[in-house]
Amino acid sequence: MPQRYEAGTINAPGIAGLGAGARWLLERGVDAVHRHGTELAEHLIAGLARVPGVCVFGPPPAAERTAVVSFGFSGVGPVEVSYVLDEVYGLLVRAGLHCAPDAHRSLGTLEDGGLVRVSFGPFNTAADVDRVLDAARQIAVKADGRRPDVTL
Repeated sequence: MPQRYEAGTINAPGIAGLGAGARWLLERGVDAVHRHGTELAEHLIAGLARVPGVCVFGPPPAAERTAVVSFGFSGVGPVEVSYVLDEVYGLLVRAGLHCAPDAHRSLGTLEDGGLVRVSFGPFNTAADVDRVLDAARQIAVKADGRRPDVTL
């Protein structure tokens, strides 16, 4: 053991990268990295609450949460929003059912195709959140009854 179950060369670059990532995280502190992400998420949630036609899903900002925010636009599907965020604003998000159709069924978002999801990491900044909020405000204004497209 373990040679009996391992075929080929071990992933030495992957192992080295994992070690470097773990050292980086421990130097900064797991709690500090978590706090940074949740602060960005709370900033986004507070801003989206002021955008007409946007509904945020998940626990309230003061609750224990991760650095992930899911939201939807009334009248505009999440895939369309994701496409516009990418093509027009250069923002990458995840859209759809997120491999959880039953969760979307219970949320009432299954028929709409799911939600838009934004995730923050340690290298994101408040300026990144502000870019998402600016784009959301513009999409909401221009999507008043129309489907957004890259000509917004």
